[in-house]
Amino acid sequence: MSRPAMRGAALVLVLWLIVLMASVIGAFALTARVEQLQTHVGVDALRGSQLAQAGLEYALYRQAQPAQPGQPAWISDGRSYPWQFGGAQLQLSLLSESAKVDINQADAGLLAALMQQLGAEPQQAQRLAAAIVDWRDSDELPQPLGAEKADYAAAGLPYGPSNDAFASLEELRRVLAMPAPLFQAMRPHLTLWTQRSQPEPMLASDVVLRAMGIDPVLQHSKRQALLASGNALASAGDTFSIQSRVQLADDRSVVVDAVVRLGGSDTAAAAYTVLHWQQGMGTQ
Repeated sequence: MSRPAMRGAALVLVLWLIVLMASVIGAFALTARVEQLQTHVGVDALRGSQLAQAGLEYALYRQAQPAQPGQPAWISDGRSYPWQFGGAQLQLSLLSESAKVDINQADAGLLAALMQQLGAEPQQAQRLAAAIVDWRDSDELPQPLGAEKADYAAAGLPYGPSNDAFASLEELRRVLAMPAPLFQAMRPHLTLWTQRSQPEPMLASDVVLRAMGIDPVLQHSKRQALLASGNALASAGDTFSIQSRVQLADDRSVVVDAVVRLGGSDTAAAAYTVLHWQQGMGTQ
């Protein structure tokens, strides 16, 4: 090979090595950047989680405090309250579980009325309500319009009703012919924890009030009159749904949705017991 050709080959080799090194350096830089972002997100998520739990505990504290000058009492009817803590902005909402329909205690009439308020046709609502009662009762005798094991088998389902109390709200999905959109609409208005056949009207949502046959406008007037007189709306009970939303610096948020009961469990002393906990990150 001539000397000029050797020089050309060497130049090509050097250029190739430069390109290779640039690619390697770029890959390392990208990896470092990704790891930095992952670390940042992880730290933000951890901090947001801790702040959200602080918000939950503050909401429990405030609901137990009577009204004071310059500090009104918090009402456990689902309204939202702002709170600043640890350099972050939080939105806290507190809803007594007694404001909801207990899926294990409500009769078929209330269940059907709730479903109709959420868009179900009357006959569909009656069938589903009867099937819910058949799911939770201990016998194999179907309610009128209800569904027992044979009806599930006829529908091609490999299971039947549990003939026991609902252990979770998600179990309601398994009731024969329960539409997913209707379940999602019902979920915020249902509870497992109150042992009440009727919700507390002073705290219930408009949807639940209408299902109970109560005019929401009149009920709101009663609430406002009680609040204006300085009296509590009603006993909120000891079990609450709480949402604690923490706004982070980059339009993301950490959200905790929990159901908690005041007091400890049979095996441990505590200020509250967690019955349900769901946490996630979102954007504003």
